[in-house]
Amino acid sequence: MAVDFNTVKFLLWAKNLGVNFTRTATLGHLGLNCLPGALSGAVRDFGIPATGEQINRCFWREPCKDVFADEFLRFLGAGEVVSVDRSDFESATVLHDLNEPFPETMRGSFDLVLDGGTLEHIFNYQAALKHSLELLRVGGHFITVTPANGM
Repeated sequence: MAVDFNTVKFLLWAKNLGVNFTRTATLGHLGLNCLPGALSGAVRDFGIPATGEQINRCFWREPCKDVFADEFLRFLGAGEVVSVDRSDFESATVLHDLNEPFPETMRGSFDLVLDGGTLEHIFNYQAALKHSLELLRVGGHFITVTPANGM
C-alpha cells in the first residue's frame, strides 16, 4: 500500500479543496511511491508553495527502511499522522484489527482517514469500513484509493 503519483495529485487537489489534514489516520502504514521531481512538479502545478528542502523532507527515511508517506502528509498540513495496521511489519503506530471496533478514545478524533489500498484486504469489508468511518470527527473526510492493475 502506497501513495503513488496519481494519489499525490489527488491529495494535492483535496488540500486545495479545503480537506483538513491536521489529524490524519492512515489504514496501513502507507509508503510513498513517487519520484522527488514528479512530486515537486505536481506541487507546483497545484499552486502550493514549497521549497526544495520541504520536498526532500517528504522522502526522509530511516536507514535501511522504506519511505513512508508520513512526511508528505505533514507537508499537506498533518500535525499528527497515525498509521493503523494489524501487524507491526511496517512500523504502524497503532496495532489494530480493522475487523474489530476501535476503542472509544479513538472514535471521532480524526480530520482525515486515508485508505491507500488496505480495506480490500480485510475479511469483513463492511465492518472495517464502518469502523474506519467511526474514526472521523464531524465534518472529517474519508479518502480511499483502491489500486487497479491494467485498468
